[in-house]
Amino acid sequence: MSKYLPEISPELETAFMVFRAECTERAAMTYVTPVFGIRAAFRAWIRDNDLPIGKPSDLQVNWLLDDANVPLETLPSRQGPRMLHACGIRLTAGVTK
Repeated sequence: MSKYLPEISPELETAFMVFRAECTERAAMTYVTPVFGIRAAFRAWIRDNDLPIGKPSDLQVNWLLDDANVPLETLPSRQGPRMLHACGIRLTAGVTK
């Protein structure tokens, strides 16, 4: 497996599409959400729905966001280090059960 192309199973890709439909909404492109928040919400959603696909890696989630045509941007944070953000996507209240 290439270190740049993560192993994405069809089950993981399908789970991400359902998560995106249920737990996110489109927003203005100026609205950004930290990718670590999306990743944590996706992992919690997998756990809450008892899906047997395991915990996706950081690289897999980044690839799934990119594959879904969600622009990713590295921006400075208030705490100092630059962080990866997803543009035009907002987590909704549907994340928690």
